[in-house]
Amino acid sequence: MNSKLIKTEGLIIRENVYGEGDCIFTVLTPQKGRVTVIGKAAKGSRSSAGTMSVGYYMNFVFYKKDSMCWMKECELVEPFMNIRSNIVASALSAYIMDVAYELSDDGQECYDILAVTFNSLYALNYKSEMAYDLIKGAFELKAMSVSGYMPSVTKCEVCSKLSEDMYLDVMNGGIICNSCMRKRADQPLQISPDDSDYHAPVNILCPVTPDVICAMHFVICAPFSKMLSFRLEDEHELHLFEAACKTYTLNHLERDFESLKYYYSVRSKFKS
Repeated sequence: MNSKLIKTEGLIIRENVYGEGDCIFTVLTPQKGRVTVIGKAAKGSRSSAGTMSVGYYMNFVFYKKDSMCWMKECELVEPFMNIRSNIVASALSAYIMDVAYELSDDGQECYDILAVTFNSLYALNYKSEMAYDLIKGAFELKAMSVSGYMPSVTKCEVCSKLSEDMYLDVMNGGIICNSCMRKRADQPLQISPDDSDYHAPVNILCPVTPDVICAMHFVICAPFSKMLSFRLEDEHELHLFEAACKTYTLNHLERDFESLKYYYSVRSKFKS
């Protein structure tokens, strides 16, 4: 039974108890994608599962044995401790890591999605002045864009113009103006930002303003380290931005997330 050492950094995005107190961790790594690794429960060991937790960014040494990865050593790099002391930030971080899990795969490089996830958690942890919904929307849009779902948000997909009344055409991945939308023969469904029906069987339009379009274009084009270097000061426009990014993400992934529902429930009780 040959063993092979794997040295990597990564973010723990899931954790499950295994056997007599051992844990199975899912680690998002740059070169190996998602790695499932078993951590032993022995206290005081450098490989102890007790030194690891979901949301920790760490350096790891795994060894592979009989098709399973086992923890040999781990060293904490960034625990994001401020997130853990804030129930809303903690809830949002859980959703962020769920989306990262959905957009990654075992054994496939995921430098980009790891970078987007890390920078979003970094903002949650260190930039308390930043609106949670701005971080959430930017994460969703950037994560989808680097995963092959990038929308075109520079101009109307039909007439190539910009106007005050624009919509994100969710399933067609573009922007459409009000005039061109009304000319469509199929009469796509228009939803409000508060509509909870994310999976309508027809075209879905989310209202956006020119400032929201500029914010979306910035997020898509910005380097990972700058993806959150913008603001939407108007509360209504921030709401439109968050709603459009959420609707785009959930419909293209064709699923809902319990962690997102929990985030909304605690956000309504504890304002950021």
